[in-house]
Amino acid sequence: MNAALLLTPKGRIARGPFWLGFLIVMVLSALTNAIPIVGQIAGLVLLWPQIVIHVKRLHDFGWSGWLLLLPFSVSALCTGMMMLNGGTALMTSAPEQLPALIMSPAMRTPLIYLEVAFAVEFVFLLWVGLTKGDAQANRFGPAP
Repeated sequence: MNAALLLTPKGRIARGPFWLGFLIVMVLSALTNAIPIVGQIAGLVLLWPQIVIHVKRLHDFGWSGWLLLLPFSVSALCTGMMMLNGGTALMTSAPEQLPALIMSPAMRTPLIYLEVAFAVEFVFLLWVGLTKGDAQANRFGPAP
């Protein structure tokens, strides 16, 4: 695997390298999240490779990498709305209290925002990861 796959947003990548890069970043994220404080910093560092592989996939079928701001914006908006509607209780509760809290009627609205954010991000991931790229060269470079 070429290090440029995860480091530079220039160019295009096919579906296979995208999913490989995605898997690598997810595994590294899971491993680093187990380490207090250092894991959170590493998680922030791992955002860059995640952005890079998504941008390259968008480039592969002729779209600008700026389109990645769409699911990010929806997620940020939904997170804000979730917090404004009582979702902070989900973040501040003890783990053993979460099942009862999630089932409470007061959490229906915050959870809807969480579900919308997840759905938008998931559909975007599937679209980016499963869409066939341009067979010919496009403005972002030759076909991978």
